[in-house]
Amino acid sequence: MLAYFSLPVLLLTTDDLFEDQDEQKRLLIENYPIYKPVALVQTSLVFYLPVFHQFAKFLMVTATVYGTYLWLQVGFTWSSMRQVRALLKYAADDMDPGMKLIAKGMKVRLAVFMMTLVKPAIFVAFIIFLHIWNANELVNSAWVLISMHGLIHTIGLCYVESNYRRAILTFIARLCRRPRRGPKPPLDGVRYQTNEEPVSLGTSQVTILEA
Repeated sequence: MLAYFSLPVLLLTTDDLFEDQDEQKRLLIENYPIYKPVALVQTSLVFYLPVFHQFAKFLMVTATVYGTYLWLQVGFTWSSMRQVRALLKYAADDMDPGMKLIAKGMKVRLAVFMMTLVKPAIFVAFIIFLHIWNANELVNSAWVLISMHGLIHTIGLCYVESNYRRAILTFIARLCRRPRRGPKPPLDGVRYQTNEEPVSLGTSQVTILEA
């Protein structure tokens, strides 16, 4: 959970990095005339130079938090890979169904872990893009950042697990008030056949079924 909420909190506590950019550029031009052509570019990162020490500290804290997050994910991924290889090494055609289910679940978890290795990098790249774009109202909005992180996580889960895709499609179909297409899966895979007439018990009926 720390990895999900650390970066928005850090951004909210570093508002001084994103305020008075015009004033910072003016002071930069006055003190360092050589930077005047670059400082006049609206989407440049020159306004970070007067507060580089603050921005560097912000980057170091962010790198520490997400570095720890990546280190944990690498450890989990390596452990899962070793376990999957051990299962596949001794697997056979007559492998116990329960063991096959365990191996399948471990493969899914392995895919999720591999996906989460790329997720922080995409998230940090998105933040840097917002800085370059000078979208301060988006950078200062923790809800936008958390939503982006959750969206990336959801897309990754839907990519590796078919149950998530089926659940989302069913949810969208219900929102649109349209039935899901395709055959419905059987309840238990067993067909029953009646051999007795219904017996009336007051207002209810009981049918005797035989497999």
